[in-house]
Amino acid sequence: MKVLPFRDLAKAYDRIKRERQYAIQLGYEQCRRVEGILFADQDVYPITRKMSYAI
Repeated sequence: MKVLPFRDLAKAYDRIKRERQYAIQLGYEQCRRVEGILFADQDVYPITRKMSYAI
């Protein structure tokens, strides 16, 4: 989907506001998932190029 700039400032403002709220919501949901894993005492293994380790 190609995103074109809005020439109408009211529509542009509404779109930016909506997309910002969506991004904030995604970040919040991701934090809740991580929090749930950590509070459930599950082992978390971040994988790097050289090693993995438990948190």
